[in-house]
Amino acid sequence: MTDFCIYYRLSPFVLCFLCFCGYPYTAKAQLSEDLVSGTADVAQSLRPAIGISVEEEYNDNIYLRPDGELDDYITRISPSFLWSRSNPRWNFDISYSPRQILYAKNTGFNELRHTAFLTAGATLVRNLAFIDVTDTFTRVSLDSRRERTGISSFAGQTDSNTLVVNPYFRRNFSRSSRLEVGYEYTNTDYNRVDASGLVYGSSYGTDRQSHGIAAIFEKNFSEQLDSEVSYRFTREIVEDSAGTLYGYLGYLQNYDRHEADLTIRYIYSRRLNLSVRGGFNRIKFDDGNSNDGSIWEIEMSYRISAAVNNSYRYLQSYENSVQYGVYKLKRQSLEFDYERRISLALGFFTTEYDYLEINRKDSSWGITTSVGVPIKRNLDFGLTGEWRNRTYEPEDENLIRSIARASVRWAASEYLSFESGYRYAKEKSTSYYNTYENNAVYLRANAEF
Repeated sequence: MTDFCIYYRLSPFVLCFLCFCGYPYTAKAQLSEDLVSGTADVAQSLRPAIGISVEEEYNDNIYLRPDGELDDYITRISPSFLWSRSNPRWNFDISYSPRQILYAKNTGFNELRHTAFLTAGATLVRNLAFIDVTDTFTRVSLDSRRERTGISSFAGQTDSNTLVVNPYFRRNFSRSSRLEVGYEYTNTDYNRVDASGLVYGSSYGTDRQSHGIAAIFEKNFSEQLDSEVSYRFTREIVEDSAGTLYGYLGYLQNYDRHEADLTIRYIYSRRLNLSVRGGFNRIKFDDGNSNDGSIWEIEMSYRISAAVNNSYRYLQSYENSVQYGVYKLKRQSLEFDYERRISLALGFFTTEYDYLEINRKDSSWGITTSVGVPIKRNLDFGLTGEWRNRTYEPEDENLIRSIARASVRWAASEYLSFESGYRYAKEKSTSYYNTYENNAVYLRANAEF
């Protein structure tokens, strides 16, 4: 699959779904009459937002190697297009940004990459039947152990296209309660090689599709308290195509997933908000093995003062990885924010990935920080940092990751801005080949029309 698979994904829905394919005939006729009479509500965000970004970067280690580093001057030219339209019957949001990347010395890595997002919705039967469509084309890391999308343009990455089609029925029993029942189809495809066209390690993602049904009942008890009960069944299918890990190693399986949960959201006061989601998850693989576990999502925020806020989040769920099948995710974070003339943020986190289909477990803990300082009216300084300690089993590998970024941004006008910055990244591992150090400086100009 090439980078341009976005077109066969997006085009049918932009041209057919959004241009009234599947739209009720009576609604189309009424809209035509509205257009003639001038009463149609189609004037929202008619004008697309267009922009362009031009960046020049010097990078001293484009391969992120422990030795034999190659440096280069990298030029990035990124036009962008954003368009939103809506009326009482349908809506859509489209954003698209091609990026031309040019290397002065290593021209074999020159590439044109794409990022695009589509969200669309339509009312098929008024107050009863609806359909939502999303399509996302973007670059992702192949492996959470080697997460380098913010550091390199190609190392350990591939392009991903995810299409979701969700028709559903909604019945409002009262102003405070409603029921939704629907079907959801998801298709995820990955590129076979890196953006550069060269195989970089194991660069295969595992294509998959899923078919799911869901029932969701929502009940609002007051302005402060509401709840949601849901059940979902999903059939996950791994595509057994040549070149995927499934076809090559044979360890990834199709599975059925059942998930039932209860969510309660409570606004105790203007300072304290609490949301708790808890439930049960069961995954049954085609070979007969199964995995049962609980799912949790707890979010709490407390505003100490007008300037100081802190929040806590705990998540336990089951997710699909790009390469290695389904895993159990545990993540918790605690963050403090200060917002006055300057902005400060300090966060602590822990993460654990426990894979169900292979013998692998990844755990990490770390600290994040950010500072924003307005120097003058249109001139800002920013500083961000991350320190992370990772442990990988069964290899018993330990990796320390440090990233720091500093930038200065000048808004020359409402439509034109300039930014200059420096980035330092380092990974020190007990495995020599996963160790590197990287420095980069850049200058970027952004224009909006």
